[in-house]
Parts: sequence; C-alpha cells; structure tokens
Amino acid sequence: MGARTFAWPIASALLGVAAFAPIRFSWLAGLVSLVPLFLFFRNEERLWRLLAGTTLFRLIFLAGVAYSGFEPLGLLASLLMFLGLPLSYALVRRFAGAPAAFWSLPFSWTLWDLLHARYTFLPTYDLMMGSAFGSSPLLGLAGWGGVAGLTLYVAVVNALVAAVIAAGSRTYRLLAAGGAMLLAVAGWIASEELLAGRATAYAARPRELGIAVISSREDFDHPFRAFGSDTLSPAELERAAEFTAQTLRPIRDEVRGHGVDLVAFPEDLIDIESWGDADPEAYEKFGIESGGMLIRAYRALARELDTNVAATFTTIQAGRRYNTTLLFSRTGAIIGRYNKVHLAIGGEYWPFGDWRPFYWNIEWIRRGQADISEESAIFDPHNQYAAGEPTTLRADAFAFASPICIEAQDPGLLRTFRQQGAEFLLHTSNNRWVPFGLNRYLRLLDNFRRIEAVRLDRPIVFNGKAERAGVITPDGRLKAVPFERGDKPYNVLFATLRI
Repeated sequence: MGARTFAWPIASALLGVAAFAPIRFSWLAGLVSLVPLFLFFRNEERLWRLLAGTTLFRLIFLAGVAYSGFEPLGLLASLLMFLGLPLSYALVRRFAGAPAAFWSLPFSWTLWDLLHARYTFLPTYDLMMGSAFGSSPLLGLAGWGGVAGLTLYVAVVNALVAAVIAAGSRTYRLLAAGGAMLLAVAGWIASEELLAGRATAYAARPRELGIAVISSREDFDHPFRAFGSDTLSPAELERAAEFTAQTLRPIRDEVRGHGVDLVAFPEDLIDIESWGDADPEAYEKFGIESGGMLIRAYRALARELDTNVAATFTTIQAGRRYNTTLLFSRTGAIIGRYNKVHLAIGGEYWPFGDWRPFYWNIEWIRRGQADISEESAIFDPHNQYAAGEPTTLRADAFAFASPICIEAQDPGLLRTFRQQGAEFLLHTSNNRWVPFGLNRYLRLLDNFRRIEAVRLDRPIVFNGKAERAGVITPDGRLKAVPFERGDKPYNVLFATLRI
C-alpha cells in the first residue's frame, strides 16, 4: 500500500462532513461515514501511518464541520486527543489480535469522540458523530444513551458495513450484512416507539405555561455602542435609560395582551454593563454592583406586562464579572439569579496567564474570532469572568434552568439542572462570535438540543442574538422563527409548554 491508502481516511472525513450538512437526509451519510476509516485501520499495520491517517481525517472533518469559528489551539487539542484512537487500536491488535482490534473500533471511536467532546477547552458534543442523527428517524435512541449512545450505535452499524466489504467468506459477509440491516431496522422501530410514547406523555402533562421567546439581530443594540465605556456618567446613564426604554418598547407592545407566564430575553440583548450603577434590591439579595439601569428596565417591563421576565447580561459581584441570568417576578422583584458555570476560553477566561499564541497577531485568524476583542480575557486579565454554580430558577408556578451559550452543549450540566428540578431549559446565547457559517452552526446546535430534549424528557426553549427563537419538545419536535422579521431587528415566538 502506498500514498493511495490515505484516500480511505479522506473519504471518511468527507462523508462525515456530508453527514452534518444542513440539508434533509444528510444523516444517511453518517451510516457509512466511518466505513473507509475502519477499513483503513483494518488494512494498515504501521502505526505511523495510522497516526498520519487519523490526523488527516480529523483535519478535514473539522475544517468542513467546525469552520464557523477557527481557533488553532482548539484544533490542535482535538487532533492530539483523537490520536488516542490509533494508539488504542494498535495496543488491542498487539495483545488480542487483528479481529479483536477491528471489533474494538466502534467502542474506542465512541470513547475518544466522547473524551474529545468533554476535554478540549470547550464542550463540543455537537461534533460527535451521533449528533448528526439529531434530525433523523433514529433520534429516539437518544432517550436511552444520549449523544454517546447514538454515536456507539452508528459506529457499530459502520463496523458491520465495513465487515461486509472486508469479509473473506460469503457466510461472514451475509452475517455482517444481516447484522447491519437488523440493527438499522431495530433502531428505527425502537426510536419511533420511544418518540411516540414521549409525545403522548408530554400531551398529558397537567399544566400549561405560556411563554414569549425573544431573539434579535446581532446589531440590535447598536445605539449603545456610542458610549464607548461601561463606566457611565449620570448624564450618560440617563441617555442609556432612554435608549433602553425605546429599544424595549416595541417588544413590550407586541407581547402585551398575550397573557404569557414568562418573557425570555436573549443573552446581551442590550450589551452595556453600567459599572457603579447598583440597584438596591439586586445588591442586597445577590451582591450585584452593576447594571442598575438594565435591572430597572426589566423590572418595569415585568410589572407592565404582569409576567415573569428572564434576562441575561454581565454583572459585577464582589468585584468579579459574571455572565448572569436574572429572573424577575410579576411584581418586578428579583426572585432568582444564575451565574454561568462553563466559560468560553479567550473571551470570558484565559488559563495561560500572560502567554498568548503567536497567531493572535495574524489578522485573518483574529477575524475568525469575532467576539475576541482587546477587552476580552485573553488580552485583559481584569476582564476575566468568574464561574458560578449550577442553579435552577424558580417562579411561583414553575422551575427552569438557563444554560448560557456553550453550556447547552454540556450534557452533564444539563443533567444536573434536571436533577435540581428544572421543568424546562431556557438556552440563551449571543452568536456574535460566529463570523461565518452561522446556518451550519445553528444546525449543529439544533441537532444536539433535540438529542438532549429527548434524553432529558424536558422541553428546551432557545433564543439569542443571531439565533432563532424556538421550542423543542421531549419527542424532538422543533418549532422556531427567524431572529428578525421584516424591518424589525427582532422576532417573538409565542408558545405553550406543558410541564
């Protein structure tokens, strides 16, 4: 075998990219995407070529799927993590033989895909192979094993298809083909049964909760950029308050009269911190020293609409920055606070002190990280955010969790929220860090959120800047509206949850 051998991992990478494409039936490619890679492993005996082929596969796959945010440090971490796949395969082959090594591939693939998702700086569970099946008829299998279970299922199907191609005897080939067909049909039937059961059970839930979910364009709050500082004079605070009232008024008028129980605003809808402007109630209850202008605006909105309001923005608490969701009651009282647990590397925290990768001086790489500015944690240690603790927000008649941005891609955190009594999840985000490939990125999120809604048996509500407003029910059904409507830089989804 020569250089042509590497055509196998290249083919696998391209099929993997196709499996995540934002088109209908793209998931079908995932049923065979690992076949060329598994055949490459089966036929290649030299470790260095296995390492090289895996590296090539991973580079092409990530370039085709995760191009929405180019970050070389994360790319390198992913490559290094995935080299565990050929190393573990080589160990099994040496001590247990080639057949055992081949049939270990679905399990080792799932293991390294899972480890990669968990431990490479940011949670990337949406890139696991099973995540491609969040829009497929096999979605219901997530009810038993989540994205890891789906990944293992898909990897076993791929191994069986590879065995059909590589089989040395007709009997072995028929057995592998029969096993692949049986597993595919059984998976489809089991998925349909679970989703149907989830739909029936969800419809029978006794309580209804009316919600208004707000999303907006990235530049929704552009008038506030004229201030240029988060430390505002009294006159600037007055102007900012006027801007805020004007900005929120159309949304208030649209929501008024719908009788909803919760209005959910996106992360950083109005991105201004107003340091030194403390609201007495927020300070007394939670030690919040900033954002008084925004707090007063959302409190007034809750009172005017006679509803609960959830809003997410940066706060200062005990001199430290937090990405915070506040819950306001119908009376305007602050009845809950959640501080983001898992922070975004570069923008919200930087664990490497004064060291910065050389490529941050390269302009085209900087452009690929739109949310990384001179004020970000990587460049200014004073702007580091602090991490909070998992907390469920509770109103008078319901409880929910508010994972912020990348937190929605962490199954462990979402499971903690459910254990704390969350009846639904409100995922809010600000996608200004996605400079290109937004539709692909939102497709990845949709797939994974559908998987988690099924796994947790909980509705997932989502909104954001440059993100649609939507609801996913526990049977995986998704309803969403665009983040802008006509000449309006925002949109509102009215929906009823059953809890």
